[in-house]
Amino acid sequence: MATKQKAIQLKIENTNDKEAKEKLKRERRKISRTIKKENLKYVKALLNSRISEVEDLKDGAQMYAAIRLLRRRQQKTKLVVHDEHGKTIGNPIEMVNTIADHFEILFNGRADALDEGEERYLNNKITHLEVLKAIKKLKNNRAAGPDNINGELIKYSPMEISTIITNLLNEMFHGNTIPPIGKGTLIPLQKPNKPQGPLNNIRPIILLNTIRKIFRS
Repeated sequence: MATKQKAIQLKIENTNDKEAKEKLKRERRKISRTIKKENLKYVKALLNSRISEVEDLKDGAQMYAAIRLLRRRQQKTKLVVHDEHGKTIGNPIEMVNTIADHFEILFNGRADALDEGEERYLNNKITHLEVLKAIKKLKNNRAAGPDNINGELIKYSPMEISTIITNLLNEMFHGNTIPPIGKGTLIPLQKPNKPQGPLNNIRPIILLNTIRKIFRS
């Protein structure tokens, strides 16, 4: 449909007949409305699917599932991991587990458990305008998180999608439930200019779900 829309646009630009041009414009608007409807259906289905998947994941799976990307992700610099004896780990599964254990200890062992504090409802609901502002902050051309939803998909979606997200966030606060938006995907990368092998020379980056990025803003 997008190709057909472009073809019509070219005809409009190259047509001097006002009646023919107006007819082409009507046809282009009709195609545009159809594209928006299909896009809305797709985004709705994708959002519902991804939220369900995240809800079904355990905390550990949400946090460390990204490590599993080692088995299928090709990096510019091949990741080398040493065991506790300084020997290179050749088994991909053993490498995955070693890195996962390292970061789990690193993230969970540095601080005492935080006081969860008193549970309270929001004084004011999250507004649609606040969600729209957060969506506008999403950056283009960034890798998607575990939900596989790129920022552009939300930014350029119909207004109904931002309304759905607003309602979702408010329902989570009203129901006093943990937002079903995942903890992100952890990707291990070799630190630049550091010897390969030691676990301390691997740095983590975390890909967040798009809805979590909106919630964070």
